[in-house]
Order: sequence, then C-alpha cells, then structure tokens
Amino acid sequence: MDDGRRRRHSAPSLATTGPSNPPSLIIRPFHQAGNVISLRQFSNNAFNHHHGIQTTERFGIDTDADGDGFVNEMTRADVTAVSLYQATLAVPGRVIPNDPEIEDAVLVGEKRFASIGCTTCHIPALTAQPETDGCSPNRIRSIPPAIYALTTYHR
Repeated sequence: MDDGRRRRHSAPSLATTGPSNPPSLIIRPFHQAGNVISLRQFSNNAFNHHHGIQTTERFGIDTDADGDGFVNEMTRADVTAVSLYQATLAVPGRVIPNDPEIEDAVLVGEKRFASIGCTTCHIPALTAQPETDGCSPNRIRSIPPAIYALTTYHR
C-alpha cells in the first residue's frame, strides 16, 4: 500500500498501513464485516446500539452513559447469561425450495466449492470438543463432541 492508507475492503485481521502497523491476524468471526471477536463483544455492542442498554463492563459501574436516569442497566453476569444463551442456539439452517432442479444445483455448487479448495477456510461443519472439568486437565466431562453442520438446510 504505497499511499499509506488502509485498504477499505480487506478483512480487519489483515488490515495494515505498513511495516510499522502489522496486521493483528485475529480472526473476528461475528458481524457482517467480521469486526466482532466474540459473542460477549457482540452482546455488549448490540444491547447498547439496538436496545439502549449500557453494560457495566463496557461503560463502568454506577455510570449513566446515555443520560436516561438508569445506572447498572446490565451487569457482567447479565452479559454472561446472554452470551451463554446465544452460544447454545442452533446454527441457522438454509431453506431451499422443494424443486429438484434447485436442489441439484445446490449440491453441485457445494461439491464444486469443496473441490476447488474453498472449504479449507470456509469450513462446512465445526466440531466442538468436550472441555476439561476444571479439576484436572486429564479428566474429561462425559459430554460427547457436538457437530455443528453449517451447510445443513431445512425443507
């Protein structure tokens, strides 16, 4: 970038103005522009922007950032509860018309997408592994791995 400006359409994790400002390489999976790094950040932003509710972890305890007369509108525990709830929601599916020609076109497109290497980055299914129980890194909870198919569609 010889003009010293950021590229307008590059991914935020690759944005740079040159060697003195290297890219972060942090994958930011949420939001249409990929600007949000976690469900927690997404929730903090959304409650403020869409609902006018300010969280204590973003705006501070006992502050009235928007001047509406209310303080501590949403606590850290509230944000945790919302983030956990969002994490348990099913991945949105696709609805494909009940038309054999369209269904065939979708399947051909998915196979081509995979055959040219797109699924290397655009992963069609994510597997969640069980976490340790906190007592010992060798003890695993009896929770089976879950597979989240990101390309499953519903009729």
